[in-house]
Amino acid sequence: MKLSISEAARRAGVNRTTLHRRIEKGELSKEIGDDGKPVIDLSELARLYPAVVKTEQAQQSRQQPVQHANEHHATDALLRENSLLRETVDDLRRERDRLLGVVETQTKLISDQRPQRGGFLGLFRK
Repeated sequence: MKLSISEAARRAGVNRTTLHRRIEKGELSKEIGDDGKPVIDLSELARLYPAVVKTEQAQQSRQQPVQHANEHHATDALLRENSLLRETVDDLRRERDRLLGVVETQTKLISDQRPQRGGFLGLFRK
């Protein structure tokens, strides 16, 4: 990982001028980045300031459980949502079946109330 001089100084806990002096003395190597500005490789900085690597590793180890916890939380949320949707579908199916039963019952009642063919005089015919 390449760091700007300012970022490298911040991570090492020193002034930028301290890094510039160490570069001039040949104690610290720099490269020129794509933008033409000097950059320092993190591993090169860690060679002189080992605490930088420990801090970097500590930050990464703190971030990984958070990422894992977020993924676990998202998975749990999706499982709960899936369960709720299944319950909703089951409830809707039960309600549909209940309403179909009501419609069938009402249809039978209506058909039973229709007058018989032939009316009153149909009773005397054979």
